[in-house]
Amino acid sequence: MCSLLLKKAMDIGTVLGAMRCLCANNSIFDPLCKQCKYLKNPKSKVKLLEKKLKLLIARGQDVENKLNEESICVGRKPKAEVNLWVEDVKTMACSINIVELSEDRCLRECFPNYISRIKLGKLVEKKIYEIDELLKQQENFLESSLVSTVPRRGWIFPERTMIGNSSRWVLEKTWNYLMDKNIGIVGIYGMGGVGKTTTAIEINNRLLREKTLFDHVIWVTASKESSIQKLQKDIAESVDLRFEENDDEMKRAAKLLEILSRKARFLLIIDDLWEGFPVESIGIPNPAKEKICKIIITTRSLSVCHQMETDKEVEVRMLLEEEGWELFKHKVGAEVFSCPDIEHHGKSIARECGGLPLAIITVGRALRKESDPAKWQDALGELRSSMVRFTNMENLVLSRLKFSYERLSEMTKSCFLYCALYPKDHFMETEELLNYWMWEELLLGYDSSVRSMRQLGRSILRELKDASMLESVNGSGSNNEYVKMHDLIREMAINLTRETSMVQSGLGMDRPPSVENWSSQVRRVSLMRNDLRTLDCVPQCPALGTLLLQYNSLNKEIHPDFFGQMNMLRFLDLSFTGILKLPQSFSNLKNLRVLLLRSCWNLKFLPTLAHFTCLMVLDLAYTSIKSTPEGMQRLSNLRHLDLSYSSIEDFPTDALYEYTLLGNLLVMGTQIFSPDKLKSLNLETLETNFRSLKEFGLYIRSGKWQYLESFKFCIGFPPSLVNMQKNGIGLFGVAISPGNGGGVWRFMHELVIHKCTNLTQLPEYIASSSHELRSCKIQYCNDMQWIFAGRNRFPKLERLVIEGLKNLTKLCKGVMPEGLLINLKILHVSACDKMISLIPAQMGRQLKTLEEIQVENCENIRVIFAADEEDDEITEVCDSEMVLPGLKKMKLTSLPQLMGICNNHITCDSLSLVEVRYCQMLEGLALSVGGSSLLSSVILSYGNGTWSKHTKRYQDDKDYQDIGSSSRS
Repeated sequence: MCSLLLKKAMDIGTVLGAMRCLCANNSIFDPLCKQCKYLKNPKSKVKLLEKKLKLLIARGQDVENKLNEESICVGRKPKAEVNLWVEDVKTMACSINIVELSEDRCLRECFPNYISRIKLGKLVEKKIYEIDELLKQQENFLESSLVSTVPRRGWIFPERTMIGNSSRWVLEKTWNYLMDKNIGIVGIYGMGGVGKTTTAIEINNRLLREKTLFDHVIWVTASKESSIQKLQKDIAESVDLRFEENDDEMKRAAKLLEILSRKARFLLIIDDLWEGFPVESIGIPNPAKEKICKIIITTRSLSVCHQMETDKEVEVRMLLEEEGWELFKHKVGAEVFSCPDIEHHGKSIARECGGLPLAIITVGRALRKESDPAKWQDALGELRSSMVRFTNMENLVLSRLKFSYERLSEMTKSCFLYCALYPKDHFMETEELLNYWMWEELLLGYDSSVRSMRQLGRSILRELKDASMLESVNGSGSNNEYVKMHDLIREMAINLTRETSMVQSGLGMDRPPSVENWSSQVRRVSLMRNDLRTLDCVPQCPALGTLLLQYNSLNKEIHPDFFGQMNMLRFLDLSFTGILKLPQSFSNLKNLRVLLLRSCWNLKFLPTLAHFTCLMVLDLAYTSIKSTPEGMQRLSNLRHLDLSYSSIEDFPTDALYEYTLLGNLLVMGTQIFSPDKLKSLNLETLETNFRSLKEFGLYIRSGKWQYLESFKFCIGFPPSLVNMQKNGIGLFGVAISPGNGGGVWRFMHELVIHKCTNLTQLPEYIASSSHELRSCKIQYCNDMQWIFAGRNRFPKLERLVIEGLKNLTKLCKGVMPEGLLINLKILHVSACDKMISLIPAQMGRQLKTLEEIQVENCENIRVIFAADEEDDEITEVCDSEMVLPGLKKMKLTSLPQLMGICNNHITCDSLSLVEVRYCQMLEGLALSVGGSSLLSSVILSYGNGTWSKHTKRYQDDKDYQDIGSSSRS
């Protein structure tokens, strides 16, 4: 039937009539010849369109391949016209569906739908025309499509203010590392706002302005949300590389590696990196292997540097006080400080910023060109009370510092926040801090072993120091380790705990806060290191768990009900206070777990402890308590007991059998427990004395010392209180006999020998076992002629103090073994009158880590570094060059025969202080710093003498004089 209809519709009128009946459409009124041409050979036209489309897609792929090749090889970019053409080709390919164009639609399966065929025919013709036009365009620009200009080397950024030697030192140190062909990756680290990015920008701009060995400098800002994918994307954008949507991490890395490997030498700067990634996983050529690139990263954490396998790290520290003042003046406007009152307040304000450039800049801008002294005084008061409330301080400074805090684990956060309880600028002893973290159950609870908790605590300390949340500091004259919290970091921590903690430590208060300030929600209160004379209030603190009152006078009576509303109190520290007695309400603290009464010098009596069955830590060291507190036998949960140098004489030694959980026993300076009693205990920490080497041997032979995590053993009778470091052994006034002490010497960190006889040198059984020895002090042993003899080495010895050895002639007898004191940092020698020279040249050339030399009151010393001669009568100084890269301080006092340091010269580029006093014969220092005789950073002091020959002549009868920063020797 369909074929019959088609035959009848051969004439145009019939077809039009049928079409008019089927569908009313404007197209049927067009000229008939124009409409009919779209009905001819529809299938062949669709095939032609398909063929042309395939050709266009192929040409488009060829163009893209050509563009990618040019971009990778020479860094050229396509013209905008080419990019538009490529997009048009992709659009064309997506807009044509060949299958849909090939459909032959029928009406009711009777005859063709001519209206639809005409529409499709029109579309096919139109697409063929558009494809032909795109093909013509491509033929015109294929060979000349690329921009032939030289690619950009990098971006120059607006520079920031750099003031002071500290900033310049970091800049030049980093620059020198970059110029070193053996260094591939450099890490710049430090706390937020300290100037890391400023340093990186300065290097970036200098490299782009100067002709250096880098042809390209690529800058990428990472931020705390960085991932491998984000870094790949950011680096790709910097080198005009586009990834496909379906590219995975490995394919992106391969493309990056290809384009970066084909570049000339380049530097990649990754700013503000929060997490380390292997360079190969990103797609960066390995600087150690490829030698075509170098990398600089800036980060807040040293651990990120380690993860990135940096070859060198440069720490950016706080500005020195005078540098901070210069930066502050620059931001405020120096003309403002013509008023003395404003200058006085300005210096105090700059000091409050703690050397943090970001804080100095923020405060300086807030006070720029402010000429009213009253407003400066108000600003100082506001900063001292709370930096958070100062203009923009929270938004611009504390918020950035908080980023570092947010990346810490929950346990590390708790330990960090605890540090804010200490006063501003306080040096926190790490051992005390670890104890407090343990006793506060911040380290997985106190059920864990002391050893495991201390290891965890040290790991957290390292993490906080690496993240620049804490900084290591040196306690003057102490072997102990200390950390410090920057003022702004502490302010941030206090702000985070404002709802649950009251911190008013180190403010000089003589009265406690009023009752209204003791919130019912507060859980920790720190009033340590004030001048509180009394506690004459009754705080309502039912949730209070920790109360820190140490280092207050408290010489007046405490209110009887002061502790009455603190039933949940678990941690009480009253150490170093003058309390006469504990108030009646103290007996209500039945949940107390930690009671610290160390050095309460007026305390002679304690109430009954029978109700304190939860007590785990009891510290009565250095107290005047003579009678053992009642109820001691009932403290079955006791883990830590410290009775060192206390006055207790009647301690019931049988009570020790009740302390089945006791791990730490500290009884130094007492004679409470015999060696037999100590042998029966399973301890982790023991600090005690022994009357003689015989008693010491009895305990050591029991083998119980092998289970100790730390120890301090004092043998004999010291002349005063002894403060040894962990794993220390002291020998006082005893006759040394061979073979005492067994294997305990192998684990010794500190050795003190005082007024011991029968010693001509360090005993062989000690010397041969002292591989872990860190500190050694030998005093007033009149028989000693040498310290070291034989082939023994002390690879970890860092501190050597020698005093009053009147027959000592040399440090080492005979030929000194290689590497004897390879890690020595501090050498102090005094009152050794038979010594003519201090250090043989052979030894001196090995002291690469030596930081401090102090020699005083040695009547016959003529040289510090002597020539290598066997004759004891050494009178000539060493005539070969000496290099001491770590030497920072040299102090020479009362050496009347001293003629010189070293005949040639000593190169010591880290030297910062030289003190010379009462050395009348000394005519020259022969010290070289950075190629000159003395840098301006060296403070040279001299008293009571005349210098000539190699030096300028100085005559001064004063005991002590600073020659000044322009001194040259």
